[in-house]
Amino acid sequence: MMKALLCLTAIGLCLGVSPPAWADAQPTLEDVRVQGVHYFKRQKYRLAFKTLTKAYEMNGGTRDFRTVFYRGRAAVKIRQLELAFEMLGRACTLGDAKEKAKAKETLADLRQLYGPVRLAAAKGESNEPGRVYFEAKVGFVNKLKRKIFGKIRKRYRETDISLPIEVYLPYGEYLANKVPFVVAEGKEASTVEIFLAGRESSDEEFSWGLIGAGMGAVAALGIGLYFLLNDPAPIYDDRVQVQLHSLTVPSL
Repeated sequence: MMKALLCLTAIGLCLGVSPPAWADAQPTLEDVRVQGVHYFKRQKYRLAFKTLTKAYEMNGGTRDFRTVFYRGRAAVKIRQLELAFEMLGRACTLGDAKEKAKAKETLADLRQLYGPVRLAAAKGESNEPGRVYFEAKVGFVNKLKRKIFGKIRKRYRETDISLPIEVYLPYGEYLANKVPFVVAEGKEASTVEIFLAGRESSDEEFSWGLIGAGMGAVAALGIGLYFLLNDPAPIYDDRVQVQLHSLTVPSL
């Protein structure tokens, strides 16, 4: 019993003093790519995209077919369509004949669903980062298309971008910051000139974000002045009603 205990102690000391040689080894491109593809096949698309992006940024990643191809497919799943088209287009130039054919087929399938529109700065646009508010002029009958457009719409409403930019959308009729355009299959991308939301576009015109903020400030000021000038008596009822008179918004 004592001999066995001593042996276990010696083994523990050896492991503590001499860790395995692979403990400090850095993962290779293949290691990271295999993990990313594994996440993709398990339908963990965001994790797959993050891992494959890491592989893509490693030495040789931009020339590795499986890294580029699956990064493009993961981008499709998380609705980063601009990047998906870029990656799948790049994948068509990599790998052997069979891999190229697979990439071209995947890209062709994607083109049957989405088309590009180029957003450019309208005359007078400061071209500082701002947001794009997409609206569909006609509602989608197809539930999947409606869901996809909703995610794209949400991303651009929550992300500052600079112009020009190319955006991919399901085929249909849209508004981008109130400017109409059409994305049609088989047609070249149209160029739409817009003002970015939340940015001053000219001396006499402000975007909706600034107008909304200005109206809120004016309303708050009007409420404050109302109570200050009328000096209302104490209110003991839980229900409070406030009536504003002659509250006007100055011309912007």
